[in-house]
Amino acid sequence: MNRLLRHTPGSFALIRFTNRERIAIFIAPSGIVIAQVWFGIFRRRLFSWPRSSPKVLDRAIVFFMSGPDSDLPGETILELMVSRFLRECNSIADLVAFCDKIR
Repeated sequence: MNRLLRHTPGSFALIRFTNRERIAIFIAPSGIVIAQVWFGIFRRRLFSWPRSSPKVLDRAIVFFMSGPDSDLPGETILELMVSRFLRECNSIADLVAFCDKIR
């Protein structure tokens, strides 16, 4: 079962998938970043949608906002992303396939 391990509303979330892989999601001034976490270290960046590329960032935001409502308190893009990942992804491979739909 997927679990939300840590959550700072509107800025950070740490998710552990069923197969024990972990990802971190950041909403930062530079944009949105999803990174793989391995032994507590940010191992590699899986996806990023920078503010310097507004068209790419807008596509990502519209994609996540067009999904179902969040199960978490708050309606920011982070909570929408986390809810969809917890519901629809069981591994990093699933997440990569899911986020490839945005491009």
